[in-house]
Amino acid sequence: MSEPIAIPGFEYLVERERVLEYFREHHADYLRGAREFAKDLARRRGCVAVDDVRIELQRHGYPMPEELEIDGRVLGALFRSKEFVAIKQRPTHRQARIARSGRGASFVTVYALRPGEDGNAA
Repeated sequence: MSEPIAIPGFEYLVERERVLEYFREHHADYLRGAREFAKDLARRRGCVAVDDVRIELQRHGYPMPEELEIDGRVLGALFRSKEFVAIKQRPTHRQARIARSGRGASFVTVYALRPGEDGNAA
């Protein structure tokens, strides 16, 4: 992967990309398992966000990142896959995120499975 270009005022995006790429490379097994939950939700509901995946992981007793001493931001790398396409954003329901970023800045991206990735023909 090539290095992101730093644009003045948007340096945080470069750091975000660096962190997400690190998680993708170093926690691939965890992400692979969590991604299966995300794909299942997207198939059943038509779309999915990280908040939905967190709820589903907890409901099924799948370990949360913090339980494995993995930075919780690892789930930000969950949708860095050719299988998903971003379709919109919505406010988060996670109080921890709202407390950290403020209600007005606390959005999550909603994804759908890319056509052909849902187990059906494209």
